[in-house]
Amino acid sequence: MDKGKAIQNILKVEKLKEKLAYTCQEAYYVFITGFNTGLKLQELFGLTKESLMELKKDKTNDIIEPNFWEKIAAYIRNFGDKEPLFSGQNAAALNEEQMYRLLCDAAEDIGIEGFGSETLSRTYGYFHYQKFRDIERLQKRFGLVSPTATLHYIGYEDDRYLCFYCNIGCLWSKK
Repeated sequence: MDKGKAIQNILKVEKLKEKLAYTCQEAYYVFITGFNTGLKLQELFGLTKESLMELKKDKTNDIIEPNFWEKIAAYIRNFGDKEPLFSGQNAAALNEEQMYRLLCDAAEDIGIEGFGSETLSRTYGYFHYQKFRDIERLQKRFGLVSPTATLHYIGYEDDRYLCFYCNIGCLWSKK
């Protein structure tokens, strides 16, 4: 799977959510959960109701959309605490490969290029930074070595964003 890049246009995020809601409810919930929690696709596939509730307790103030918990509550209501939410365990659910392909195809259909396994995480980081302007919190969340590396990870690759953080030169390649 390609790692992908952040979706930096909120209108495209909304279009993708609409398309997924229409196409596949499970894919829609995978997308909104990743978008609001910063989890990568691999992490989402192992997510249980119990671990999601733990995230709710620990990360309530980091959520991008204020109504996320209300949206996801209806989906997780019938799951057991230790049961994976997006695993493909039941016959109606998609497996990881099918889910990844569905998300990539939906993104491509609305003009989003470079969708990959870390796109949801990077998109979360991008909009989290837009909303809270707390690069240190994102740096810790993603386990990155510096604010500059964090900005690169979430898609800020233009020098005008990096000059504040990158005063000794940047190790990341610029396009």
